[in-house]
Amino acid sequence: MANQWGMALTHAVIYAAGYGLLVMGTLAARPRVYLQDYPRDVQDALPPKTKGEKRAAARLSIPFFLYTIGIPIASTIWLSATYGPWSFGVRFVYAYVMFTMANLCDLVILDLIIFSGITPRFVVIPGTEGLPGYKDMARHLLGFAKGSAVALVGALLVAFCGGLL
Repeated sequence: MANQWGMALTHAVIYAAGYGLLVMGTLAARPRVYLQDYPRDVQDALPPKTKGEKRAAARLSIPFFLYTIGIPIASTIWLSATYGPWSFGVRFVYAYVMFTMANLCDLVILDLIIFSGITPRFVVIPGTEGLPGYKDMARHLLGFAKGSAVALVGALLVAFCGGLL
């Protein structure tokens, strides 16, 4: 039992790191694709997304969705196959831990340290330099709370799908 939870924690850390790299990579390449996730004052200072940016956001949503839900499902199936069948409850807890690890990575590393703390140039959309929204940590804490609720739904989905095979 301890070995399977050690492996599960390893999967959760790798999943969270991959999620963070995926977000940072796309943010560095095309920050306006995330315009809807920027603080309100930043959004208000900029024109709406162009048609090309909307298409890019739609294209990016596919790999994000596949990564976000696919990796936990595949990991749950693999661990169940390796360590014996897991109950729905165990699959749920495992998936919730994975999602929560990614949510914590997003909050602490991406939002509080990089976005609000360091605020490197590549996260600041030109024309919005110095706006206070970039340093609004309360907004990120609210996002974490919302992410925790979404994690519950995602964990239910993973627990269900992980038991199909």
